[in-house]
Amino acid sequence: MRIARLAGAATVCLLFAAGCAFPGSKVGELSVKGRLSTEDGEPLPGRTVEFLLPAEYGLGPMDLALGGPEAFGHEDVAITVTTDANGEFNQIVRPSVYHINFWVLPPLGARPENPPSPMLALRVPSYPGEFYIVWTGYDDYVAYDANGEELPEGDAALRSLATRTEPYMGEELAGTATTVELVYPAP
Repeated sequence: MRIARLAGAATVCLLFAAGCAFPGSKVGELSVKGRLSTEDGEPLPGRTVEFLLPAEYGLGPMDLALGGPEAFGHEDVAITVTTDANGEFNQIVRPSVYHINFWVLPPLGARPENPPSPMLALRVPSYPGEFYIVWTGYDDYVAYDANGEELPEGDAALRSLATRTEPYMGEELAGTATTVELVYPAP
């Protein structure tokens, strides 16, 4: 009898501790917001910032092996924003379908609940001759010149770039807000 109770307790513990992974897809919102400023903290108003969200965003390795972004109706998304008087911008990109392995973790439910952090290409036309590839989930970037050659650290006009990615709940969809802080030398 005691062995049966221990076996039953062990089974309940395993059910609540174990999780399962399932492939799936979900629709989520992605927003990009941020600020352009000088090294002294002064805002850079009226500046255009161009982002490119690659077509591969939201696709997993299996999706890419089965035909690439076009097979799923994905295409590159260009986003152009202009900074306001405070050097800030905010833009909802669009609802995106993303494919991911969902982990079902009783009693927590399915995870993740929000779209993944994006990788973005970024350019500020008022600083010509360079663009940046930004890994927002890792707060990291690489600067390139107009020919696609990586710029050595310190050679870019951009002095610093910081990112932060946070989940949020929109009016209809859960989403991921990516904040990008860009610092340039004073004009």
